[in-house]
Amino acid sequence: DLRPSHNFPTLELRITDVCTRLDDGIAIAALYQANVHMLIALRRRFPLTSVLIYPTPVQGPGSAEEIARTLALADRRADCDVLILTRGGGSLEDLWSFNEEVVARAVAALTLPIISGVGHEIDFTIADFAADLRAAAPSQAAVLAVPAQREWLKRFAHLEQQIAQCTRQRLATERRHFAMLAHRMQR
Repeated sequence: DLRPSHNFPTLELRITDVCTRLDDGIAIAALYQANVHMLIALRRRFPLTSVLIYPTPVQGPGSAEEIARTLALADRRADCDVLILTRGGGSLEDLWSFNEEVVARAVAALTLPIISGVGHEIDFTIADFAADLRAAAPSQAAVLAVPAQREWLKRFAHLEQQIAQCTRQRLATERRHFAMLAHRMQR
């Protein structure tokens, strides 16, 4: 067990994927097609989500060290509620940076919760096992990171109804109490 499990906030408004800053919130590994799909999924699922992207090379010489540095920077800055580490699918060699010890240790050292969305479906990396959650693809990482707006709207509507009902009951109780006091004063 490389890392203690983090509790994910129930409402993610700021996410970071370890690429170029879009807004404050979410950070992403590299601005590839996979990240575009992830951003679309985030916007569809919960449009209020703010995203912060750290441009980071995710393959090639020195990329593992750069990923580790970027993760540490995102964690230190704490500009988000959740980190998402992503890279689209590829060959074992393409994904190898996410199998490097330096990346696994960087993921394990994070204080912020992290979702690994490296590769697609059948791809597994050591970073996946060090992360709090593993997503089968970058777009699934988005689904795991934020609630469905529709569910939140339903919940808010339900809470509004409960507040209205409690208010009506309290007013009825106070009216009865007031009526009783008024009756006593007339005696």
